[in-house]
Amino acid sequence: AIRDRRAGYAAGMRRYGLMPRTVLFSDDAAVCRAIDAYRSTAVFCHNDWLALAVIRLLAQQGVKVPADIAVLGVDDNPSFTELYPGITTLRYPRETVAQQAVAWLKTSIEPAPLPPLEIIERDTVSD
Repeated sequence: AIRDRRAGYAAGMRRYGLMPRTVLFSDDAAVCRAIDAYRSTAVFCHNDWLALAVIRLLAQQGVKVPADIAVLGVDDNPSFTELYPGITTLRYPRETVAQQAVAWLKTSIEPAPLPPLEIIERDTVSD
């Protein structure tokens, strides 16, 4: 899933004529250097927990989200949003995924492509 998200991000960036940049969250300093070096205006994180870690890291550096940089996560997990409700995220079509998984297990017929993820805009992006 992480490789697929990274590939989708890179393809989307190229589609708009933008250069995709991938930074592994190996250490805090590396993330901050990469964001600064590329003069990033947004960070796409492969899940909401990583988005929260990046937001906290940026806050420690005095970077304001979303005034200075936007942060986007993926999942929109109800448990997570109870803990931190402000993260802008991409929501999976959970019910469709569940229905297709059950149908696939029962029939072994390859499921149809999933509908696009829904953007749930909250407090970590601005216009």
